[in-house]
Amino acid sequence: ANCSDDAEWSDIASFTTPFDCGPGNVENILDTIGDGATTGYTYTTYAYTSYPKGKTYMIFTAQELMEMGLQTNNIINSISLQSGTTGGTLNGLSVYMAETDLDEFSSTAADDTMARADMQLVYSGDKNFEPSTWNEIFFDTAYSYSGTHNLMILLYRDQVPSANATFYYGTVPGSKYRTCYGYQSASGTTISATRSCI
Repeated sequence: ANCSDDAEWSDIASFTTPFDCGPGNVENILDTIGDGATTGYTYTTYAYTSYPKGKTYMIFTAQELMEMGLQTNNIINSISLQSGTTGGTLNGLSVYMAETDLDEFSSTAADDTMARADMQLVYSGDKNFEPSTWNEIFFDTAYSYSGTHNLMILLYRDQVPSANATFYYGTVPGSKYRTCYGYQSASGTTISATRSCI
């Protein structure tokens, strides 16, 4: 297992999020958190053809999401990931979400990640990512976010990707360990202070 403040994270993601501002008021939000400018394949479900499986947990705080424009009782319909110059298909991709009181992951053993069974599956399928553009993942089931807790997102794949797809990543303010990733054939997991931007 590894623990590094300098570990690189991949992808930029954006929420497309209609939310309920009150009775009769619905507004669409399309915004981002973070400003990642570097690309790599390692941290988005470890999208590398040598590894049949990969996963990435991310924590986004309620404060970050509020500053993005989310309030209470939000409905999240999709996320978008910004691909680098290499695209590809993430076969067997699943996206899970859950609210959490965790501010960051506490150990390389990742004892405080959630089991997939305790999270809500919002997307499942083969997702093609075009290079050098934003690629939106439309959820099969919308996620209802209360706005009062932090949000944990899990990107999980159980098949070999079609290519070593690259994604943008950025560094978490305050160097918090808000990313935990792993892949088949590797010992343990890694927590990181770099994270996808949403």
